[in-house]
Amino acid sequence: MAVPTRPLQRIPPHAVRRDVLTADEHASLLGWALANEKALQPAMVSGFRTDPNVRNARHFVDQAPWKPFIAERVGALMPGLIDELGMVPFAIHDFEIELVAYPDGGFINGHVDTATRATRHKHDRVLSAVYYFHREPKPYSGGELRLRPARLPPPDAPQHIDIAPIQNGVVAFPSWAPHEVLRVSSPSGDYADSRFAVNCWALKAGR
Repeated sequence: MAVPTRPLQRIPPHAVRRDVLTADEHASLLGWALANEKALQPAMVSGFRTDPNVRNARHFVDQAPWKPFIAERVGALMPGLIDELGMVPFAIHDFEIELVAYPDGGFINGHVDTATRATRHKHDRVLSAVYYFHREPKPYSGGELRLRPARLPPPDAPQHIDIAPIQNGVVAFPSWAPHEVLRVSSPSGDYADSRFAVNCWALKAGR
């Protein structure tokens, strides 16, 4: 009798989009982020606590003038992203949007984006889209998004994939996908030279 083999654990799918915002929108978002350093608070872990050993970053989750055009631009990408990622089409209830600044030494350990749903939302996070922006010339290195298989893969299979931040670009992946942000190196140590991103979580409507 043949012995069943465990299916190969693959890297979760991801999709990349470039030139997402117009030049004016990009400048507006960056200008707001640089002018509102004090509005950013220590970033949460699991939606309710801070732990610099798990996540070293600052974030902003309240209303802001750039949120409508972020939602519009990312929303327009959704049908193509869902198709490319091989996901079952779903009705989007809303977007949860968070601006994050990773300073020198910033990072977040491995996690999945669905983990905070029970504590904060009545709707499931289904698709995660990360928009990247920064000053020019690029003032930092590192900060790659690392995607891992949902379960530990065999030693001879790919263990992860690292995706570098793309100025004015989006990286999207299923919200169940394990991922982390690798450590950022920003030699100046200035807030303005952080790795900036806007996390957009598409929330599934109803149940």
